[in-house]
Amino acid sequence: MRLSWFDEHHGEILEELFDSFCRNYKNPKLHQPLVLALHWYRHCNTQSSGLEGSLILGMAGLELLGGLVVVDKNGSMTDKQYDRLPGAKKLQELLSALNVQADFPQRYDSLNQFAQRNGNCDACRALVKLRNGFVHADKKNRAIVFGLPRKTTFNAWQLSLWYQELALLRVLGYRESYSNRTTASWVGQIEPVPWSTP
Repeated sequence: MRLSWFDEHHGEILEELFDSFCRNYKNPKLHQPLVLALHWYRHCNTQSSGLEGSLILGMAGLELLGGLVVVDKNGSMTDKQYDRLPGAKKLQELLSALNVQADFPQRYDSLNQFAQRNGNCDACRALVKLRNGFVHADKKNRAIVFGLPRKTTFNAWQLSLWYQELALLRVLGYRESYSNRTTASWVGQIEPVPWSTP
């Protein structure tokens, strides 16, 4: 399991990102949302709130990052339009901007099975269903998440981290290679970010 998008055998990645990070960090419009998104990502990645809490935190981070990418970077919709979208649609818009399909990574069979049992939904809807099950715990939502195999929540947490990493790299204008936590099998295995290829 990869711990982040950064691959320690490719230290040049940090050098390629550093100037862009400094520019965005100093940008008055991006500073506070970027700091908050990084804070939530760090706490999500370290599971400081437990697995379920980290998934909830990751989903909040994705909503913030979605606004930064879809509205601020791409300009494909207004704040108001983005804000009115349901959670799964917001995530779909973010993935579209990142050039990522809402499919399940091959290793995430437990999450894929969960999605099939819950209306054959895509990855965006599956993540939102799980988040809602933990946050809006009425009987219907509780029935969705309580008794789930731990692996399902783990898969969802990892998927949310991958999406956060991609969104953060996109906000920073990064166009080089990274370590994909959903596919990397060894240290040193990197691939181009999805939006760098047509």
